Amino acid sequence: MHEKPELTDKPTWIIDPIDGTMNYVNSFPYTCISVGLTVCKEIVVGIIYNPLSSELYTAVKGEGAFLNGKPIKTSNVTELRKALAEIEVFSLRIPSKNRDIRWSRFEAVLSATRGIRFMGSSALSLAYVAKGALDCMQVDNLQPWDIAAGVLIVREAGGTILDTKGGTYDLMKPNTIAAANGTLATELQQLIVDTDLKTLRKRLTRT
Repeated sequence: MHEKPELTDKPTWIIDPIDGTMNYVNSFPYTCISVGLTVCKEIVVGIIYNPLSSELYTAVKGEGAFLNGKPIKTSNVTELRKALAEIEVFSLRIPSKNRDIRWSRFEAVLSATRGIRFMGSSALSLAYVAKGALDCMQVDNLQPWDIAAGVLIVREAGGTILDTKGGTYDLMKPNTIAAANGTLATELQQLIVDTDLKTLRKRLTRT
């Protein structure tokens, strides 16, 4: 894999020509083109297009978010117990030293929410948070092109983007929580932080 380029202050297009590649190959209809533009390292334009459903999500910083030209807003859900959430599940099958953390997160979110989904396209998942079809989502270890457009669309729709473990959200290292609002985002973030700590403590007791 090529080294990830540094994001500079120059206008920069961040493009994923096919997000949800496995979905695309299998004709599963959750796949899209994702285009983001940054200026001074800040996302200012976001475009997500699903050609199979003819859904075009757009946002320009400060001008709101739209689906096929009509304004969209995030949901009004503020509690995890009432939320429909998305959490990435594909990596659960991959052996790694952090597999126990992934399983624990999955179980915690499943228990804390009204239900969970996984579409297989991070860009579309962010668009679904923006239009209120999902209340929140969490996924780590993505690439900038997976989320650049969606992050702006969520924000312009009234939603909140946080780094999974706190700190400043880094577009180039996007460990992502997206939620309908800050209250819900913070609750999901705290759940994940607490769950990770419990899992790490269990590791220590086994050594």
